[in-house]
Amino acid sequence: MNDTSYRTRREDRIRYALSKQVPAMRFTVEIHTDYGTLSFYDNDAKRIASLAQTLLERQLKRLCTTKPNAVTRRG
Repeated sequence: MNDTSYRTRREDRIRYALSKQVPAMRFTVEIHTDYGTLSFYDNDAKRIASLAQTLLERQLKRLCTTKPNAVTRRG
């Protein structure tokens, strides 16, 4: 697997998370660990979703700025 295909797939996964998964997190978030599940609702879920969005946007920005000939998609 070459570096370009990995970056493209990673970029696609982050964009999908930002468009579908993060908005869904604004209602309910469950974190699964080896010791059990933590559940968050309403305002707590919104705060976690906001943090996830910030982290994913940073990852996407870093990925796009380090990618040779970065191309941004419009959607």
